[in-house]
Amino acid sequence: GLDGTTILSYPNAINKREPNQDDNHFEVTFRTTSDHGLLLWNHKPDGGDFIAL
Repeated sequence: GLDGTTILSYPNAINKREPNQDDNHFEVTFRTTSDHGLLLWNHKPDGGDFIAL
């Protein structure tokens, strides 16, 4: 589960068959137990994209 300490990293898959990967697509389904809360934060720092759930 997501307990606030889980980190997942998805590096771009660069190899001879796929010279570059321009974007990643993710689909996540949530079932909430609270009426209010922060579900997603998207930020683009200087080093790349950052998403926090």
